[in-house]
Amino acid sequence: MNLFYGDVKLEELPHYDTINNFLSRLHPEKLGEIRTYMIKELLKKRSFERFRINGKYWGIITL
Repeated sequence: MNLFYGDVKLEELPHYDTINNFLSRLHPEKLGEIRTYMIKELLKKRSFERFRINGKYWGIITL
C-alpha cells in the first residue's frame, strides 16, 4: 500500500477489510505489477536463497 500512498509511514497495518476494499478497486494489470514488484524485491533481498536448486535455480518462483 505504501507504493500507492507514497512515502507515508503507517504506524500499524490497516484492517483486512480496508485492504480488501483498496485492492478491489485496482485494475487487474496493477495487481500484476504489484506482484512482479514484490517478487523482484524479495529476490533483491535474497529471500529465496534457501530454495535454490544446485545453487543456480529457484524451485518455487513462477511469474
